[in-house]
Formats: sequence, structure tokens, C-alpha cells
Amino acid sequence: NVMFVTHAAVATRPPFGARPLHVAKLEEDGDMWFVVGMDTQVIEDLRTTDGAFVTAHEGSRWIHLSGRAEIVLDHAKARELWSTAQNVQFPAGATDPNVALIRFRPEHAEYWDTSGIKGIKYFFEAAKALARGTTPAIVKGSHGEVGPIPLDGVAPAR
Repeated sequence: NVMFVTHAAVATRPPFGARPLHVAKLEEDGDMWFVVGMDTQVIEDLRTTDGAFVTAHEGSRWIHLSGRAEIVLDHAKARELWSTAQNVQFPAGATDPNVALIRFRPEHAEYWDTSGIKGIKYFFEAAKALARGTTPAIVKGSHGEVGPIPLDGVAPAR
């Protein structure tokens, strides 16, 4: 349930390209790794801009991460991230010359969570708003933002 989205810096394409990708690894610092083909549009997009975002959901929870992505050509890292399922795309394995890695570094995060009791509370707020002709109140704990996320572990000066 992860979509990796890039910005196309050329006017001949739509401004954003989204594609479902499997997260090969999520690092403790939040960096995400993806295994892709060198001959794919996502690599072409990342050659012109490093801005990207990742969206994901599970049930009634969603997250949006925006940040920077880089193309990494490293067979040792590819072997570390490799899973048997990737042999479908790359029969030669992690050393296939078409294998590329994407390292995504989030800088800002936003989430929505309407699971459990929060979902029931939201449903109640939505019903009240519909009856009154207003918009529903945000249920405490159902939405939040984090950012900017310091990439070097040091919070920015304010």
C-alpha cells in the first residue's frame, strides 16, 4: 500500500508520476529504500529532480511523507536489500545491470488516523455537521504533522 511519487520537470509529461513500490528497507532514521529498474520512468524523473513523496495507508490510517530521493547504484547494498520476490523483475539477481536503488529521505510527515474510537468519534462529528450544514470537527489525535525533519539529527535553528 505504498505509492512513490516524483515530480516531472519536463512539460511533455503530467506534473507528477505515481507508482506502487515495495519498501525494501526502512532504516531507523526513517530513510526508505526501493529496488527499481534503471530503465523505468521513476529513474528518468529522478535524473531531473530529487523531490519526491511517499504515501501509504493501512485500513483507516494514512501517511504522507515528502522529502528527497537519490538514485544509488551499489550492488553490495542491493544484495543487502534483496528478497526472492525481486528475482521476478531481475532474473540475474542483485548484480543485474538494470538494478537501481532509490534512497528516500523524508523531510516532512503528515498523518491521518480514523481507526478505532477515533473513527467512531469522527462519524459522530460528521453526522452532526451534516445535520447542521457545517463541516466536522477534527477528532483529537486523528491528524498531525511533523517537519521539517532534520536530516543530520540536529533540529533547525528557530
